[in-house]
Amino acid sequence: GNIGTPLCDLVLEYDLLNNDGYYISLEISNHQLIDIDKFKADISTIINLAPDHLETMPLEEYYRSKTLIYKNANKDDYFLLNHDDQLIYEYVYKYPIRSKIKTFSLTSNKADIYLKDEYIYLDKEILMPINEIKIKGLHNIQNVLVCALGTYLLGVDKKTIRNSIANFKGVKHRLEFVKEINGISYYNDSKATNVDATITALKAFDENVILLVGGYEKGLDVSPIKDYLKPVKQIIGFGYAGERISKDLSDNSIIVNTLKDAIIEANKLAKAGDIILLSPTTSSYDQYNNFEERGNDFIKIVNEL
Repeated sequence: GNIGTPLCDLVLEYDLLNNDGYYISLEISNHQLIDIDKFKADISTIINLAPDHLETMPLEEYYRSKTLIYKNANKDDYFLLNHDDQLIYEYVYKYPIRSKIKTFSLTSNKADIYLKDEYIYLDKEILMPINEIKIKGLHNIQNVLVCALGTYLLGVDKKTIRNSIANFKGVKHRLEFVKEINGISYYNDSKATNVDATITALKAFDENVILLVGGYEKGLDVSPIKDYLKPVKQIIGFGYAGERISKDLSDNSIIVNTLKDAIIEANKLAKAGDIILLSPTTSSYDQYNNFEERGNDFIKIVNEL
């Protein structure tokens, strides 16, 4: 994306202009895609499409910009197509793919890799049971499908893929389990900077969630989240957009100023078995430099409770 380790740093560190034999996994934001010229990936994917960055471009232009990831692909490359996402189908129809297509699915055994009866199947054979996956949520199983299919196409054997997935404990700021205090679990999902990401996080829990939302005002319509509030017992809004977002979601929301205030308020309300979830629905630029700084602050505050 726009933050973290730049690709040019990896090129220099591993002398990639002179060394072969490396594959680099990149997450590329639409802000980067709109400026590509010759960039081409051997394997690319659009995992999903959901409204975001409406403060910088119209929705149609945002979705179109995502398709630029395969703009320069050719017949020797692969595009991993989400079999379950009709919106992606619409956009790859508008902007055709010239590369070979492989599919992944959480619902259909017609895909090249799919989930069925608690097992992941790759090339019609069982790869692994999902109870070996340590990261929570159906969206993370979808991420596993993408990673497994991509690495398999690069020639990695199934045993190595299975072992790597089973030993992976997740990454920071993406539905990251922080700790449990007095039976209360704290999760850092600061990377949830749009509505769809928060919906995805809520799908991972069945009940007893205290949801912390707010941050920079991007003007996103948060009403789709209402259909996924069943596990939520309380919403607490913080930051510049906290009041607007939380009130759009619930008439009984609590409004505070800062993330620290939100955590303290949530901790007062929480009982053993509850989950305090930071999944803001928007970016962090009102009070933090980026979502990582916000997530690290959440972790620091929780550890100081």
